Amino acid sequence: MSFPKVLYKYRNFNDFTLMSLINQSAWFSGAKQLNDPFDCQLTFDKYVPSKDQFLEKVELARKELSKKLGKPVTLNLPPECFDGDQLSEVYCRNIDDFRSQIESHASRVGVLSLSENGDNTTMWSHYGSSHSGLCIGYNMEVLAKRYPLQKLLHKVNYEPALEISFNPFDKYAECCCGNDQYGYKKVATEMLTVKSDDWKYESEWRIINGGIGNFDLGNEAIESIYFGLKSTVDMKITVSNILKAFPVNFYQMVRSGSGLAVEPEFMNESSKYWTQEAE
Repeated sequence: MSFPKVLYKYRNFNDFTLMSLINQSAWFSGAKQLNDPFDCQLTFDKYVPSKDQFLEKVELARKELSKKLGKPVTLNLPPECFDGDQLSEVYCRNIDDFRSQIESHASRVGVLSLSENGDNTTMWSHYGSSHSGLCIGYNMEVLAKRYPLQKLLHKVNYEPALEISFNPFDKYAECCCGNDQYGYKKVATEMLTVKSDDWKYESEWRIINGGIGNFDLGNEAIESIYFGLKSTVDMKITVSNILKAFPVNFYQMVRSGSGLAVEPEFMNESSKYWTQEAE
């Protein structure tokens, strides 16, 4: 999977941001701590498929696994799976255990939300303290040397809100009825990386790792800092002093020459924005 060279994190200017800059770290939130209660779909619907519907899903999963492994795969379901034309109560309990395993895994992982865009005015308003905060540009190529981003970094998928639904029976079938050892992790990741298309403007990517809390990103992970349109001189001086030992580029967000937009202006050592505010 290819990913953008730089991804962005909008921040308020507060103690937590200062600590992350000083320590070259980032906070990975638990899924339920994200900014919106509908940010992640971590619950399953309650629809129970018929025997034929379930077997159809299993057969699709078998073919997919055979293709993935490059050899034929046989999935033998025990006779106690079914009670007439329906799934048996015993087998439903197995699937309920599978659901609990997914929810448990999803509750333990940490999520760092990033964006492809550092100049989105809505995101500056929502996450950048109404344009008085800052935006951090993280170099993904540098981070990839420290963390296996090919496995941890995921592009968020946006779908109509009413179409986002996860059924434990469907997902159990997709995981080859427990024969795919890591299937539950795949399902948990899928649930953590789908959002309502109301959020599409965020162009979000997520790093999903094995824990919640602060994680070291390394001394060269921060490639650039973008100061909001209403950022103060004191804030800019403070941030530049924290990062002066590192090869970080600084930018002042200014009003675009056309339209209701903002754009970055590079700040060299003699930039006027070190001694004055953009607005």
